[in-house]
Order: sequence, then structure tokens, then C-alpha cells
Amino acid sequence: MQKDRILFNSLFKQHYSSCVYVAYAILRDQQSAEDAVQELFIDLWNKRDKLFQVKTHQAYLKKATQFKCFDIVRKRKRTPEFSDEMEFAAHRSILSPEDEIVSKENLIRIKKAIDALPEKGRAIFYMSRRENMTYQEIADTLKISKKTVEYHMSQNLTSLKEAIFSLILLILLYL
Repeated sequence: MQKDRILFNSLFKQHYSSCVYVAYAILRDQQSAEDAVQELFIDLWNKRDKLFQVKTHQAYLKKATQFKCFDIVRKRKRTPEFSDEMEFAAHRSILSPEDEIVSKENLIRIKKAIDALPEKGRAIFYMSRRENMTYQEIADTLKISKKTVEYHMSQNLTSLKEAIFSLILLILLYL
């Protein structure tokens, strides 16, 4: 147990600041980034037996931080007070003019990717993400099976991931 603490403490000291940097790039808020990384390290401590089996901690921690932050963003999006426009307006005051232009362009790219989805898939996507409907509620509304809704959402998310992947790379490189 003492050896685990020493190794974990060393890992924490070595990678904490780079994890906060990655988190900040996604969350755009220093306190949220620090909180996310703290939560991540708590989760990692609870699963430390798996962590110590990892060969490249830097890459693992970067991915784990990204997933933790994407989870936070996803949870924010599920609550009505964190819509795209409101979140953008909240961050506008801290963005430089260049960052604001880039953020607007990114928002436009994301909306175009959503608009490029097939009509039925786009409708299901909006019901799920904008109206916070469950798959069963969507199925009942459209009079289709829940499996069909799951299929369309899977296809939608795959399409959006492909369309947005390059955007994420640009964002991470820009920061």
C-alpha cells in the first residue's frame, strides 16, 4: 500500500499540470479543468491496480483526461442551462477576438455536420440531444422500435465523430 502511494504520488506530481492543460483546452475554465483532473486522479486511485499495469502513463492520462472532460461537457449539455449558444455567450467575455472568431467558426462547422445527417437521423439526434428525450420516448413519438432509434443514434454519432475529428485536432493544435 505504501509503495502504491509513493508511485501514485510521483505519477500525480509528474503529470498533473499537463492533464490540467489538456482539460483546460476542452473545458475553457481553469477551475473546472482542475476539478476534472482531481476527479480523474481520484478515479485512478480507486482503480490503481489497473493504472500500474499501463506502460505509457503520459498517453493514458491524456486520453483519460479527454474522456473525463468530454463526459463533463456531455453532462452540461444534458442540462438546459448549458445550451451551445448560452455556453458560447458565457465564454465570450474571456475569449480574445481571434478565439471568438475560431469558436464561432467551430460552432458553424458542428452545426453543418449535424445538418448533413440524413433527415430521420437528424430528427432523432435533435430529440435525443436538444429535447433530452430517452430512446424509448423517441421510439414512441416516431412509432418506431427502440432498436431503430439506437441504430440511427449510433450512425449519427459515428458520422459526427468523423466530421468533427479534424475539428478537434485543429482546436487542440490551436491551443
